Amino acid sequence: MKITLCYPSLVPGHRPKYGLQPLGVLYIAAVLKENGFDVEVIDAEIEGLTVEETVERILAGSPDMVGFSAMTPQLVTALQACARLKSLRPEMVVALGGAHFDSTQEDTYQMADCYDFIVYGEGEYPLLEVAEGLRKHGRQNLMRCLEPVGNVIFKDPQGKIVRNERRGSI
Repeated sequence: MKITLCYPSLVPGHRPKYGLQPLGVLYIAAVLKENGFDVEVIDAEIEGLTVEETVERILAGSPDMVGFSAMTPQLVTALQACARLKSLRPEMVVALGGAHFDSTQEDTYQMADCYDFIVYGEGEYPLLEVAEGLRKHGRQNLMRCLEPVGNVIFKDPQGKIVRNERRGSI
């Protein structure tokens, strides 16, 4: 199973003079790789990618699942990329996580629902557990994969927002 993790641009299409490594994304990538997943990391911020270039890069890798890590200033960029990905590949599993969602949690559903679930808090093991569930049960059983995982928020088939319990810190 192929997973792409993306750190979106703060200012799409603008390459910054300096930047910091997206450590949260890299920690998640390391855990996924240790557990046998094929992982690609795209740092759209440091590469100065536009939303369209980010989507093209993601699609070029043909992932089964994509995860975006966003701070509040990156939220709109991440949602634009999610909407574009879902319009082109609706079957692709798309997750959101990062600092913005730690504080706002399910509030993002008021803005958009062009993603499958949100991870709040630490994302290493929640994303791993969802990926393992998808590998075992398939995309058609996504709800079954999300229900037991702590730190995830999703909409059930009736459209009700479900926030699973917070898990302990690593």
